[in-house]
Amino acid sequence: SGLRGLASALPGALVIKHATQLASLDGLEHVTTIGKSDHGSSIWLQQMPSLQSLSGLRGLAGALPGRLNIMHAAQLASLDGLENITAIGKFDNGDSIFLYHMPSLQSLSGLRGLAEALPGALVIIHAAQLASLHGLENITTIGSNIYGNSIWLA
Repeated sequence: SGLRGLASALPGALVIKHATQLASLDGLEHVTTIGKSDHGSSIWLQQMPSLQSLSGLRGLAGALPGRLNIMHAAQLASLDGLENITAIGKFDNGDSIFLYHMPSLQSLSGLRGLAEALPGALVIIHAAQLASLHGLENITTIGSNIYGNSIWLA
């Protein structure tokens, strides 16, 4: 990938939208921290139907100050690559984790590094292959979003 030389910190959010041919995030392995957008997202991946792996984010460690948002990633089967993230902040609407229309998602074990409180809601919608919430065992409390939801699975 053309970003292999990128190292260390991104002061703002990682936003990738409508990258319909992108199958991986290879090239971001040396990024260790990500900031957040002015609306509160740290990672926003959307309309990426060919995305098969988040392993390019395996260098991330510690807390994400904003929300983890992955939408319309039809081929993504796991969140492997995010294991070293220990905390996730929240978006303006109060969501901390928002996973939407991910029909191949089978595992949340890539989030096993999360510990203690999740300040906002956990939202997973249209992930028919997801059979368990394994990977979230170390979360002790979950906040809520502006709609009053703490956990929304549909």
